[in-house]
Amino acid sequence: MTIEPFVKKRAIFTAAVMMPALLLAQYFGYDSVMVTGAIAGITGGLSVILFPDPHRQP
Repeated sequence: MTIEPFVKKRAIFTAAVMMPALLLAQYFGYDSVMVTGAIAGITGGLSVILFPDPHRQP
């Protein structure tokens, strides 16, 4: 079983966005479930738009 290239790109993008965002949120005192959920949702949506699954192209 191999990992598809777009999945690797999505994981790297998500880690690159989530880690600094969560560290900054904790540093400034906004470390809550709502902030984490919002950042994760936005990042997940962006990763799907930026790195689509080539097998599901219309």
